[in-house]
Amino acid sequence: MSLWGNRDSKTASGTVTITKNADGVTGNVVGSSTSFTTQARVGNLITVASNTYVVTKIGNTTFATVKYGINGANVVAQTGGSSYALSEDPAFVALSEASENKSQTSRGGNAERIFGVTAAEARVGTSNATVSSYTVVTGGSGYAANATVTVGNTSGGTQTTLANSTVAVGRVTAVTVNTSIGGYKTKPTVAIAAPAAINITANTTGVVAATDFILFATANSKFLAGDRLYYAVPASNTAIAPLTGNSYYYVSFANTTGVCLSLTAGGANINITDTRTTNPAEVHTFQGDTATAFATLTGGKGAASAGWVRRVVGTGGRAGRIQEETLVAMGSISGDAADDTIYPDA
Repeated sequence: MSLWGNRDSKTASGTVTITKNADGVTGNVVGSSTSFTTQARVGNLITVASNTYVVTKIGNTTFATVKYGINGANVVAQTGGSSYALSEDPAFVALSEASENKSQTSRGGNAERIFGVTAAEARVGTSNATVSSYTVVTGGSGYAANATVTVGNTSGGTQTTLANSTVAVGRVTAVTVNTSIGGYKTKPTVAIAAPAAINITANTTGVVAATDFILFATANSKFLAGDRLYYAVPASNTAIAPLTGNSYYYVSFANTTGVCLSLTAGGANINITDTRTTNPAEVHTFQGDTATAFATLTGGKGAASAGWVRRVVGTGGRAGRIQEETLVAMGSISGDAADDTIYPDA
């Protein structure tokens, strides 16, 4: 830890001038009456005029080098005589992401993502987060039209006007913000309506046993090979032989008029043996899987308790998902710092 113990930030001695290097993302800090060697350490955040940088090297009591911090990608030059604040981070946090989780003495990673969160800044305080985006987790299958999206609201209820879905080739490909509202303390629930069930007729007009093909009552091109289907058979009806009613199957072949089924994704066609001629025919249904999505909040407080918090934005399949991990919960961090851009006080 730095000299001031568990404080989030401290107005340090002296004033500074910051010059920007040619690369734009690094700079030099020249101090006047400063004490960098005793009041700061590599990995601390230095804030000048609402611009925040990470200390990368301490040359002596009046000279240090920095790179861009949490407020942007470029260093902003600061004139001589500027006051500044230093924000500390846990002693075990590495300066670079490359060294993250690589040794027993350097865990947590990347000083730019570690923040000292006071009790006032924790999520248990004021609720002011806004849904900024939605991420589709699974696209489902068998969607013939855009599906209704139901989002939890801040009063504990739900609304269907906050988000819209986009469907392509039977799948939900995107969920977008339709109406943005704030006041969230935690992520709201997001529920995408199930795809509509498709009717089939359980006799030789709807089942072609010779080719193991089952026809839809109306044309539908929304299923693809590998999709999972739920086969529903009403009570007192008889499942198409040899299928079992109210069970899941997989599409082995599909076109605009119907499907062949298999027991597993990529499996062989099930040999359909049903040749009933019952009239009127029983009406059974196929239904695809329901799509899923989650919401991402911005502008709110993501830490559940005061302490040292690590904040990471997910990548890959977790892109856009913000993870807040409390490294040390204490409730006694005092002072305030540049982390207001991540954890605002109100």
